[in-house]
Amino acid sequence: MNKDHATRRVYGIFILLSVLSVTGCSPAITNTNTPVEIPPAGVTKVNFTEAGSSQKIVLTDLAGQNVYLVKVNKSDSLVNADKTGHVFAASSSRRSVTDAPFPSVSLLPSSGQARPISGVFTTGTGDTVTRYDHSGAQAFNSDPPPAAGIVRQPARSVLERAASYTVGTSIRQFWVEDARGAWIEIDTTLCATGNHSNIWVADVNFGISPLANNDNKITEAQAEALAAKFDAIYGLETSVFGYEYGGGLDTSHENYGGVDKDPKIQILVYDIDFDYSQTQTSGTFGYFWSKDFYSQDSPGMSSYMTNNAELFYLDAHFTDRYPDEAYSTLVHEFQHMINFNVKFIKNTKRSATWYDEMLSMLAEDMIGPLIGIASGSTGHIISGRIPLFLSGYLISGVKEWLQNNNVLFSYANSYAFGAYLARNFGGPALVKEILENDKTDEESVTATLSKLNPGMTFKNALSRYGEAFVFSGSIIPDGAVSFDKTAVSKINGTDYTLARFDIWDMEKSGTTADKALNTGKKGPMVWDLQYWFPMRANSVILQSKNTWQNVSGSLEITAQKPADTNVELYLMVR
Repeated sequence: MNKDHATRRVYGIFILLSVLSVTGCSPAITNTNTPVEIPPAGVTKVNFTEAGSSQKIVLTDLAGQNVYLVKVNKSDSLVNADKTGHVFAASSSRRSVTDAPFPSVSLLPSSGQARPISGVFTTGTGDTVTRYDHSGAQAFNSDPPPAAGIVRQPARSVLERAASYTVGTSIRQFWVEDARGAWIEIDTTLCATGNHSNIWVADVNFGISPLANNDNKITEAQAEALAAKFDAIYGLETSVFGYEYGGGLDTSHENYGGVDKDPKIQILVYDIDFDYSQTQTSGTFGYFWSKDFYSQDSPGMSSYMTNNAELFYLDAHFTDRYPDEAYSTLVHEFQHMINFNVKFIKNTKRSATWYDEMLSMLAEDMIGPLIGIASGSTGHIISGRIPLFLSGYLISGVKEWLQNNNVLFSYANSYAFGAYLARNFGGPALVKEILENDKTDEESVTATLSKLNPGMTFKNALSRYGEAFVFSGSIIPDGAVSFDKTAVSKINGTDYTLARFDIWDMEKSGTTADKALNTGKKGPMVWDLQYWFPMRANSVILQSKNTWQNVSGSLEITAQKPADTNVELYLMVR
């Protein structure tokens, strides 16, 4: 057989042709949440010759199937378009897209504000809500001062004061930022207490009786519901992710109760950013800010005011109007608090934003259904993140964290990659292991993958990520990875479930401009094969052309070798 021309016969519905070397197979894995082997059964590998820069491939016995090119950039750097290689039909032309770092799209809402958006979603009441990050808290949490500045042994009187708290009469002042970002103290009253939280409501945001769900007032009944919901969240989340600083310890331990020696977490409900209006549908739902762990005089604290407590902040209006979204926010922020303790305080490791946010979104994914937010509902993370991922997966690499409103793509892509990993390589147990190890970021993911799936690494998983873009529904070959797989793990007696979802049956967010082959409402964006795009670090792109769709018989393809050895090319038949 001529080395420059190979014929491959398609058996069944699946063939994967890798034009770069792939490492050998790992032993078979019996866990139903993990692939059978690496690479999966049915994969045919085609290598370039040492001297050759292209390889011809003929797919035969196609039966009304669609053929896709998947490119994977496994490097931590952007790769220019002309170095990404190409696969094209004999008659196709090639056009390099070098005038933009990513395909031309129009997906982002216009907020009219500078602060970055963290999400745009539809609530259970049908409202479209724009959620903003608290950029100051996120920046501080990703690069906190040395842990030596954390308050570890406050006065005994603090614990005595906590033990004497009385709902309705205990008062406390908290430092917050006003509408201009200046520090002010606000008066609050303890409105409810649970097994694991104290609910403090700003006096100006407390209402005696429920008048409306848009009056920026929280009643005692609402505060009690918040405390009860957090009690449920606390047990579910600590079983998987571990404990906050001071949590899970014997009462005799010197760090019992954490910063404020109170074993209960403080939850402050107030008008975040002081931006309330009756028709408000955009703003910050809540946040965790690790500054509150530090003493006021410790290095790095001159620009902040600490509340010296394990503390969450929730917006009064959004808690009042959209309680399920407030509960989901608590799940998300609690992972950040736990992550800060497990990774930073205990192991002195800083977590990159993509890693920390991925884990918080996976917390929403697996815990949401257990507190009443069903996986198929509009309030679940799948509905909140995957539609934008389908449109903009090429815009942000899985480890990238973009600026301004482009950060929406980073949220979507970070969650999607985490959802893929957990559904295919270990389920909720994989997420638990990621939090428990003494590493962060890619190193933490690799350590967990290799422990549960011998031979698997972050980069190996990235190489296979394209399979999840292509295969779902009734078209999942044996051994292939997919978003459309349910993963269940029993942890401390509770079944945690990551529900399957079919991306080819989900609608994309936003609108698309040029260079796209699939501009229909459903399924991942498929970019026209004639274009070369620059590739973001640790990213994937899915391409095809009209003559590659619904093909019967044979199809001749030429693969051009990528100039950058970090780029891998695959052909997939659906």
